[in-house]
Amino acid sequence: GWTIMIIAAADNWGDPTSQVMARALSSSDGALLFAGDDRITITVDNESRHFTTDTAPTDGEYISIMIACESNGNMTCYINNVAQADTESLSSASKDLKLFSLGSSSGGFVGSVKQFLAWNQAFDGATRDNLHTWASSYID
Repeated sequence: GWTIMIIAAADNWGDPTSQVMARALSSSDGALLFAGDDRITITVDNESRHFTTDTAPTDGEYISIMIACESNGNMTCYINNVAQADTESLSSASKDLKLFSLGSSSGGFVGSVKQFLAWNQAFDGATRDNLHTWASSYID
């Protein structure tokens, strides 16, 4: 499994064009992007999964986006440590997320990124709580 976390503020979270926050060398390998007011898309080994968020973020406001992928391929998206109702799964538990850079020259992220972190495991609730406590100083 794995977990990624990004703390960012977009100038316009509702921009209908995809705003790429992080990407791999090849877009089919991996990308984390925010597409519109209520959707976060992640691409892992040529599989795109779309998380519909429970509420749209506020323009200019920093949020923490965490995506955790269990060893069985099940994924959960957390916004400010709140699990979103929409969960997704990869076709295989052996899919690895490959990220290379923040932003993109095409469909680039318009806003600010304060932190980007990645781990090679999915975290339990206590660890996510600790990470959120740490992240709160960047969000508030």
